[in-house]
Amino acid sequence: MFRGPIFQFLAVIAWIQGKKHLPRCAGLAFVAILAGVPACAQSTPNPVSSTPIPEAAQIRATGNKLIASGVSEDVIKGAALLEKADQLEQAQLNAEKLALEKEKLRLDLAASQGGHWKDLVATFIPLATTIILAGTFIWQMVTARRERWDKQRDAEKEDVRKAEERAEQRKRDAEEASQKERQRFTDALRDLWRAEKISVASALLGSFREEPYRTWAMDTAVNMLLSRETIDEFTTLYMDVLNPITYEQLPRIAKLCGSVDASYDHIAEPVWNEKTRRYEVERLSPEHRAQFDLYLNEQGFLSQKLAALLRTPVPAGVSVDLSNLVLRDIDLSGLDLGAANISGARWSFIRIDDCDMSGIVEFNGCRTSLTAWWHASRIRRPLLEHLKKNFPFSQGSEYNTKHPVSVAEYTACVAKLDAGGSETGGSRAPGMASPAMREASPA
Repeated sequence: MFRGPIFQFLAVIAWIQGKKHLPRCAGLAFVAILAGVPACAQSTPNPVSSTPIPEAAQIRATGNKLIASGVSEDVIKGAALLEKADQLEQAQLNAEKLALEKEKLRLDLAASQGGHWKDLVATFIPLATTIILAGTFIWQMVTARRERWDKQRDAEKEDVRKAEERAEQRKRDAEEASQKERQRFTDALRDLWRAEKISVASALLGSFREEPYRTWAMDTAVNMLLSRETIDEFTTLYMDVLNPITYEQLPRIAKLCGSVDASYDHIAEPVWNEKTRRYEVERLSPEHRAQFDLYLNEQGFLSQKLAALLRTPVPAGVSVDLSNLVLRDIDLSGLDLGAANISGARWSFIRIDDCDMSGIVEFNGCRTSLTAWWHASRIRRPLLEHLKKNFPFSQGSEYNTKHPVSVAEYTACVAKLDAGGSETGGSRAPGMASPAMREASPA
């Protein structure tokens, strides 16, 4: 129906642009339809054909022949024929004139109807244009928003991809670093026993600070400590690798202490004289005497480290296990030992003045020598009975205490402990010294 050039051109544009400009193209097609309607209404019909009349021409030719003969009758007939031919031609002209007038009236009517379409189109074109522009604007807004969403989604995907790449890179770096550290630790273990100086071994082991190499290095150090030949080598390796000691490391240090104590007992027990209550070290060979002194010094060094640990607050939930350990010549005065386990422990020349031992429950087999335990501020009743029975005051022995010792003083202190003990050491956290001891200790 509507196949004008304008509409065809707009249809091609709409097909080329596709969905991206669909509203605009639809609007243009609508305008083309409105513009094509009046054009169709104004299309010119086929003109009225004029049919010639051969009879009039023949009649006129016949009349002219009759007139040309000169015969009066023929002339009269010829004149009549010419008049008749004129009438026929006039009738033809009148018919054509009437047809032209009818065509003119039809064209006027068509023109009048086309004018109504033009008015209608002229009325709706501004509205259609406004609708098209509004639709185009809305479509552009929607398209722009969609593009922003697409860009945002693409950006988020890109961020996720980059984050995954970074995580993967960190994982690869961590694995590579772990492999390098593992190789370094393996090389260190290989070269460790070749080191001529203990300082080299200490530097190698002390350089590992990250787990699990830190734990492996400390375990290796514990094994190496047991093979040291001098106390200087022992202290150097300990300080470089194991120091400072913590409650979390207490089981490892206890294992080291137990190994040192076992080595000491292996040499010392054969020369112990029960009558004189002393070790007859003069009976030892020079080699064993050197080992006896080394293990004795190692016990003293480790005892000092344990004493320093016991003077720090105990973390919640941590049990202090001092069972089967030998502690020598250390100062625990003023401390609250809490619920420390001292079963099988051997304390020699320990100062426990004003020490709170009221929380100790496990003590089976513990021994104290040259230790004035009766100077403690409080002692739990079962432990007190154990100490009174097995380790009373010994006249003539030297004790590690600031207070004078005598039989009378011992009796008075025990009576005080039987009555509940002194309150000066009570109500303080394990590892904390009493106020009196804090004031008396040097700054």
